[in-house]
Formats: sequence, structure tokens, C-alpha cells
Amino acid sequence: MKKICLVKTLPVIFGLLLISACGTFRGGEGAGEVFRRGIYTPGVYLGYGRGKWGEVIVSVRVDERNITDIEIIDSRDDPFVGFPAMEELSAVVLEENTPDVDVVAGATLSSLGFLQAVEDALVKAAAGTGD
Repeated sequence: MKKICLVKTLPVIFGLLLISACGTFRGGEGAGEVFRRGIYTPGVYLGYGRGKWGEVIVSVRVDERNITDIEIIDSRDDPFVGFPAMEELSAVVLEENTPDVDVVAGATLSSLGFLQAVEDALVKAAAGTGD
């Protein structure tokens, strides 16, 4: 009897652990603190991420406290799904002044690649380092 319960509960426990270990992408260590402080060296910074079909490159312009412009430089993602999602996210990131936003449904990997690239650029802006 005990053996049957253990056999039935182990997959459930494993599934719950797996789900709790998975989460949305977050930038490098300390990136969240960078975004909360919003202290940047003004300028334009390139950021790199990985979308569904390859590298995503963005150009992010910042002043001391704000993200002022985001330009998608290059992306191999779908021009009918991925690119529109990135454009939508660009507007949201500018409005919220943070890349800590929800992904676009149906374009998760493209969204994550774009947000990763923006975070990469902002980490560089916070450190005052460029490419």
C-alpha cells in the first residue's frame, strides 16, 4: 500500500519541483537591482539576446534615469509574429521604463530574446560600458 502511494506521489512532486524551478527569463545577476535604481550613464548601448530563430540585437538609448528609445537592429525571428511582438514590447518597455514586463502570447521565445537584449543593453548602461 505504501509503495503504491509513493509511486503515485513521486511524479507529482517532481512535476511541482520542475514547475517551480522554471520561470521567466531574467537578466544577469543583479540586473533587477539595476532596473529598480534606474541609474544609467546616458548614451546608446547595444544589447544582444537569443530569440526563437537566432540572435536579436537592439539599440537602447538612455538618459540618467529613463529608457528613451529602443531600436531593433537585427532579428532572425518571424517577420509576421516575432517582429510585431518585439515592436509591441518596445512600446511597453518604454512606457514602463523597465524590461521587466510580460511576454507577448504566441511569441514567447521572440519576446524573451528581445527582453534579454534590452536587459543586456541596460546592464551596460548601468555600468557605463559599451561595445
